[in-house]
Amino acid sequence: MKEKVMEILNFVADRVLSTAVTSKEVKQLVQELVENGYTLHEIDAAFTLIFSLPEMLMSESEDPLSATRAMRVFTPAERMKLAIGAQGYLLGLLNYGLLSSVELEEIVHAAMQLESDEVGVAEIKWLFPQVLSDQLRSALLATEKSHPGAEHDDQSH
Repeated sequence: MKEKVMEILNFVADRVLSTAVTSKEVKQLVQELVENGYTLHEIDAAFTLIFSLPEMLMSESEDPLSATRAMRVFTPAERMKLAIGAQGYLLGLLNYGLLSSVELEEIVHAAMQLESDEVGVAEIKWLFPQVLSDQLRSALLATEKSHPGAEHDDQSH
């Protein structure tokens, strides 16, 4: 069942995360999932995980910097390595509370260790499963199509 729930999460992420969805569209989405062979129990489990994500993030926040209004500024080396789109994507995730500042630092550190000259959004998404301990959140962030804060996905600086 876990695999099917992850499939549903990917399907929903592809359809829902890029735009606001009305309740009618959610009903159509559920109907489409049923027609694709998923059970209502599996669909309910996936939606429960999606809607509990903000609560999960708030409850596990042990980030000492989260109480401050500090703004993360990339170092010159980070700005050279991270594509503008990747920088915006990471800051957007931080600002929306989808990443803690500790997780952001871990991802930036991992990105800086990559051998490529430039790290874009695709590489950042590739790093999520390696850096984040929460597999569900990692999967959601890695499959998200529309990303906050990144207007120009992987354009050079």
